[in-house]
Amino acid sequence: GAFAGLGPSFRTRMAHSLSAPRQALEQSRLEIWLPALEIWKTHPLLSTGVDSFKTVFPSYSLSRFNRYDGENVSSRMAHCEPLQVAATQGTVGLLLWLWLCGSFFYAWWKRSAAEAADAWWLGLGALMAAYLGQNLVSFGVAGISTAFWAFLALPALGSEQHWTLPWRPWSGAMAFVAAAVFTGLGLA
Repeated sequence: GAFAGLGPSFRTRMAHSLSAPRQALEQSRLEIWLPALEIWKTHPLLSTGVDSFKTVFPSYSLSRFNRYDGENVSSRMAHCEPLQVAATQGTVGLLLWLWLCGSFFYAWWKRSAAEAADAWWLGLGALMAAYLGQNLVSFGVAGISTAFWAFLALPALGSEQHWTLPWRPWSGAMAFVAAAVFTGLGLA
């Protein structure tokens, strides 16, 4: 059915992944995640800098990675958004990222309760949760991440009488500017 039109190499890889999930994990994400954890462990506070993963990764990767992805190949991303943030922006960046995502869901929760669980608000929460969930094993690209950062500001737009972000109330304009700045930083 659904995978029939995606090509034989995709179907073969998918069948192998489903029949031997541990081996598939070891041959893909773990070969990137373990070095990413080492990068973070070596540089815990601020790490190596935004967009530095591809240049730093080869120093931490294992020779097994070369067997799977080829010689002189470097992963450009950690293939796990929180791990990517930790490996390139350290604990400070990870805590800020977690605070921002947590603030979104807190504001979304307050806003959706105030809006009597309007289907649009429920859909927005599901969309954001799905994006973050898929980014636990992948990474955002500009076309998708830009929408994510813009949607992150949506609970802040409109009447502030229904909600406040934890620790500090933000105006809708400030939240939009913050989302635009983070989008710009992510694309830089």
